[in-house]
Amino acid sequence: MSMVQNGIPPAHCPRHPLVRRPVALAALLALAGAAQAQSEAVAQAPTAVVAQAQTLPSVTVTATLNEQDARTAPASVTVIGREELDARNATDLLDAVRGAPGITLSPRQVGGRKTIALRGLEGKHTLTLIDGRRITASDDVVGHSDYQYGWLPMSAIERIEVIRGPMSALYGSEALGGVVNLITRKPKDRWVGSVGISGSNPTSSSEGESTGKASVYASGPVGERLTLRVNGEVAHSAPVANRADARYSDIEGRHSQSGGLTATFALTPQQTLEAGWTGSNEQRFYDTVSSAKKAYRSTYDVDRTQTHLGWEGRFDSWRGRVQAYRSEIDITNTATNGVSPTRPQDLTDEVIDGSSSAATR
Repeated sequence: MSMVQNGIPPAHCPRHPLVRRPVALAALLALAGAAQAQSEAVAQAPTAVVAQAQTLPSVTVTATLNEQDARTAPASVTVIGREELDARNATDLLDAVRGAPGITLSPRQVGGRKTIALRGLEGKHTLTLIDGRRITASDDVVGHSDYQYGWLPMSAIERIEVIRGPMSALYGSEALGGVVNLITRKPKDRWVGSVGISGSNPTSSSEGESTGKASVYASGPVGERLTLRVNGEVAHSAPVANRADARYSDIEGRHSQSGGLTATFALTPQQTLEAGWTGSNEQRFYDTVSSAKKAYRSTYDVDRTQTHLGWEGRFDSWRGRVQAYRSEIDITNTATNGVSPTRPQDLTDEVIDGSSSAATR
């Protein structure tokens, strides 16, 4: 039998080019081995990255006013991160924290409203913060309300820190039940952004309300020292009719528009100055009946604004922070069919606070 096929001897033949050139054969085998190792490394790289990302600890700044591993913080802490918020597709803060340990959503008897109760204490004993800036619990002043949860759209939040248990030593008597701190997304060293659109349209009112939401977020550097971040959101949900009588609403409808702009300037490598504004307009509407048995539509117009200015310094063994901010919420009610509306409400907070800490060695 001939050992030559197509003019080339078989590999085991002494006349085969690779057998006659052992150096070339060794080099080829080495290259093949390197290519195989590289392909296996590439195939395993995503798994390694995911494993590393999963082992990164959650960080909290609410429990001690300093960044700390949530697992070792001297408090009961739950951190809801950006990925979990996206997975839940939360429409508001109540949706975002639903199901978290120690949290109960207490009904407020109007239009399906609820408030956050930590460890059984009323909503007025749970302090809501935005980057450490306090938001007054409106249900402590305005009856049957839950307006303290709509200051910030979900698209602007990096994570939510829930501290269960008394935190009065750091935050005063408003935090007897605990603290919910909304940490906003911070600019990176390059421009990043996101756009989100979601919605649903059930086939019947008994299955839920029609909802829709569109949001945008962008942040990045402007020059060497200045960074900007901007966010906006529009959301709508239709009221859910009462099963017993479809003329009335079981859950109120909502339409909201919100936006924010924040600028951060690096004074030195250790010091930053931040100024920002956030605002929203929200309408709540539902069909109900008056004490005189008149059917009517009640609409609440809620305007929120907050402006802030803050300084922060991070040095070798010392960290300090001073901030001043003004928060205002205006509530106006209108009613149809000759029913008298409730009186307007206005809540304003003007706060200056500061904190400092030193590391021990």
